[in-house]
Amino acid sequence: MKRVCARQRSQEQGSAVRPAKGVWPTKGEPMTSRKTPPGDTGGRNHGHAASVAGARRALPPPASRRLRDSFSVPALPGISIAFHGSVGVSAEVARVNAARLHDALALLSQSETGRHLLRDLAKSGYGVCFDNKKTDAAGAIGLCDPHAKRLIMRSSIDSDELALFLAHEAVHALQNERSDDLLPSAHHKPETLFRLSFAIEADAYAQQTQIAFELAQGQTPRHRPLLLMRGRFPGLVRAGERALQAARVSDRDGGAKALDDGRVMAAVFNAFYDDAGLRSFYETSHLQWINEFAEKHAAQTAKKSTAISQAFNGRAGVADMFRKDMSSSRLKRLLQWRGQSYLQTHRPDIQFAEPRYAGLSPTILQGVIAFYQAWLPERRLPTLSTFGLALAHDNPPTPPVLSPRDALAAHQSRPVKAPRKRKRDFW
Repeated sequence: MKRVCARQRSQEQGSAVRPAKGVWPTKGEPMTSRKTPPGDTGGRNHGHAASVAGARRALPPPASRRLRDSFSVPALPGISIAFHGSVGVSAEVARVNAARLHDALALLSQSETGRHLLRDLAKSGYGVCFDNKKTDAAGAIGLCDPHAKRLIMRSSIDSDELALFLAHEAVHALQNERSDDLLPSAHHKPETLFRLSFAIEADAYAQQTQIAFELAQGQTPRHRPLLLMRGRFPGLVRAGERALQAARVSDRDGGAKALDDGRVMAAVFNAFYDDAGLRSFYETSHLQWINEFAEKHAAQTAKKSTAISQAFNGRAGVADMFRKDMSSSRLKRLLQWRGQSYLQTHRPDIQFAEPRYAGLSPTILQGVIAFYQAWLPERRLPTLSTFGLALAHDNPPTPPVLSPRDALAAHQSRPVKAPRKRKRDFW
């Protein structure tokens, strides 16, 4: 009689054999989100676990985790988005996630901007998965992992919200595909890092707002995405509406033209810089990140040195980083919508070194000065500014503007506490 091994018998009986760790998403799978910029390997393994020598061939995950491998995109024949399943949820929640992802992709395909994003996303090999553990750890509903080429979403959000979150993360994914120098990293100077962070987020918010307008004015109008945006980010929607109204005044068909030529995009992009809440969140996150990175990098460098020179070599290792800059012209060229550099056309006057686009809040400005003193003491302190006076008057008041010298004096008299993580809806 033919003998059957235990592994084969378990497969015939329908029980799943545990695959090699990390071959498909598990609790311990390493990842790097948009919050962890390229260049910060941090000792993490970004390679796929299946490439580890001796790893066993993975069995397909249970139905509760992965219901299908990809979703075809309506209105885009031959285009499909890879689906990597749901992690740490019941079979019922996984089915709901899959159904809502299908509806979200169908909704995005009704928008011209959404179709461009989905087509480029599929071409770049990105997929989607649901993982509450990773999104909750980052305080976000959506994350972009450029190393694994995945958009990671939180479970149990409806399809309209999911469509907006996917669009936002898709913009970050394509920003990284366009240039590995566009997303903030430890290779950039601290002041440049903040400037890039504001710019790429303004671009992502502008594109998701553009999609909401396109859906509301489409052949089959869908108004809820625009209502969601109006509820969360009223200043961005008002800026888009003002651009549409100005276009209609000058031309009867100007509203449609404004949506198609990038005028609404440019207006919403510029309005991002009037939102004190958004700017404060992103600058706080990045100040925390550069300090954590410097400490980790210094510790790794010091381990390779003798006990006498550990402190010196640790600081020297950090001093080798944070050197790159980016010009305003190159940044405007890299920020694209539907293949167009819309800022070069509609806002050629933007200079990203100006206080409106590069300014920091007084507390974060103090933190940047402290970072230079602690880790880059031999470098000349850059010219830093606050953004308080550049805000529109319909926004909440901000603290008074401080000069770098006053900010440094205040920091020395009262050390800055570590910034706290706060949750947000979009990344």
